[in-house]
Amino acid sequence: MIAGFLGAGKTTLLNRLLLGSSGERVAVVVNDFGDVTIDERLVVRRDDATIALANGCICCTIRDDLIATLQRLLQQDPRPERIVVEMSGIADPAAAVRTIRLIERRWPLDLDGVVALVDAEQFPEPASEHYVLAREQLALADLVVINKVDLVTPRQLTDLRARLADYVPHARVAEAAHGDVPLDVLLGRGPTAAAPVELAAAGEAGHAFRSVTYRCGEPMSLERLRAVVTELPSSVYRVKGFVHLAERPEHQTVLQVVGRRARIDLGEAWGERERETLLLAIGSSALDEHALLAQLDSARGGQRLSRFSEPLRFLRALWPRPR
Repeated sequence: MIAGFLGAGKTTLLNRLLLGSSGERVAVVVNDFGDVTIDERLVVRRDDATIALANGCICCTIRDDLIATLQRLLQQDPRPERIVVEMSGIADPAAAVRTIRLIERRWPLDLDGVVALVDAEQFPEPASEHYVLAREQLALADLVVINKVDLVTPRQLTDLRARLADYVPHARVAEAAHGDVPLDVLLGRGPTAAAPVELAAAGEAGHAFRSVTYRCGEPMSLERLRAVVTELPSSVYRVKGFVHLAERPEHQTVLQVVGRRARIDLGEAWGERERETLLLAIGSSALDEHALLAQLDSARGGQRLSRFSEPLRFLRALWPRPR
């Protein structure tokens, strides 16, 4: 979900997402098509509610309500692999989050994360009539992207960062210009390389994103892994990949982290594939690769549980009750 006050750059970000080569079927849900600019050479079908692109992405508008729109998308064949919902600049994301939570109970859909954009130059001041709304739009954000950093001074950026740390102390804060945020940061795609990759954004070294790949053949402990992902440094925005978990050695475990939001799900059986942990972490240019790798290494080890030993305790540990 992408949120943010009017003029923060959400539509620019969505245009980049739609035209980017993500290698996945992405559906973008917006309130109106008016500002979405798409190269007509990529359009394979257009009607009053949907634009289908040659790269497998689609863009659709919320015609009735969010639930009906999401359900229509999930009933398509083939079904989108990602759905990105752009909130209106004057909407409160909390209502949409509650809506998605309702759908999650019966439909194959999980809320991966909430990304909030902030206009570095025009974020409402406390005396502004829109200040409360702009601040509330950040409340549920896992990742806050300060956009248009090229339009402010270093001092202004420092002051804004201090304000945001007060508003949403739990969220990770990234910087960008012209809505240029790597798709890996937004979509959290899994690891595709065995070596670190520099993801420069907006052509500015100071606003670069960095990726680090972690690979390990030794099983990991669920308890230790949980402790690690809840204490990741603020320079880490996303982590995603497959884990070789000691407690479930026969199956892949899927790990997804967005800001402080972490999710651990049981995946498919390893089969003939090599059993290993393979994770991709994406963060700011200040990301300390060696420290992060050492932190992930600390999750190694753990005792494999017998198939029949304390099954109830094991299940509760692997799938905790929702809060």
